[in-house]
Amino acid sequence: MRFLIIILIFLFSCKEHNTKAINSDKINLKDSIIKVSDKNFIDISGKWKYVKKDQNSTVPEEMFTLNIIQTDNNIKAQYCAIANSGGKIDCENDIEYNVKGTVNRGKIIVDFYSFFSSQNDKGKAEIIINKDGTLKWKIIKSPQGQFYSPDECILQRESKIENTQKNSAPKRLLPFDYKDIGTKIQLEAKSEKNIEILFKQKYQLSIDAMAKLPSNGNYDLYIISNISGDSELMYLITTKNGKLIDDLEISNSNGDSEEVKVFSINENYDISIYSEKNSTKKLTELYYLNDKGIFNKKNN
Repeated sequence: MRFLIIILIFLFSCKEHNTKAINSDKINLKDSIIKVSDKNFIDISGKWKYVKKDQNSTVPEEMFTLNIIQTDNNIKAQYCAIANSGGKIDCENDIEYNVKGTVNRGKIIVDFYSFFSSQNDKGKAEIIINKDGTLKWKIIKSPQGQFYSPDECILQRESKIENTQKNSAPKRLLPFDYKDIGTKIQLEAKSEKNIEILFKQKYQLSIDAMAKLPSNGNYDLYIISNISGDSELMYLITTKNGKLIDDLEISNSNGDSEEVKVFSINENYDISIYSEKNSTKKLTELYYLNDKGIFNKKNN
């Protein structure tokens, strides 16, 4: 009888132990699923941009973009960092995702490397989604080599609406002037190879940043920026079928001079060139861009 009681006690103890083990496994598994499939974040796929620009400058002093692809908790992105008003360009023309990470407790922690350095020289950054829909980029650990991304900045999303406006009819873009560079007109560090060749052949200069503008005829219109020493130069060029049609220098500022050359373009493609000193502008040249892509000089 005593032996039977001992067996029953043993069986009951094993059953209770196994039940606890199974319940414990369920709890751990449930916790694990919550961590792996945490959906308490917004999909931030798309292009994000930060621009720092002096009002008196024709090009941004600093620009940082993140082209993000998000799949569940996984983040990968390619950044482009421009510093020293285009003097340092930490970008890559080909697609190469140099920012990768995951969502961790509501925050996005990423490893990143600079295009100036080895992929092994990685830093660490935190991306926070702000309540106003912007992103905060903050470096937690700097990479070992050279890099030119901001230590901390706020990025705005380039929405589909904004992209549609950029590619829409000229009337929506025009008029604009040199003060709109970096806001209404966004210059990109990436340039088209054919345009680089045409521009180099004409001016013996490289392209630091450029943007394609809508034209009023059967040709392509570009605005181009070049940083040469202390000078900031801007040009308009027109092309067709891979050939340069015409070109015009529209801005020239020299760090040693108080007088700068600035511009404005109206909705009729009239291009006004000014000499500006101490915030006072004087009209020096006036051009009209016709539907053939030719800059015709007009009498002031």
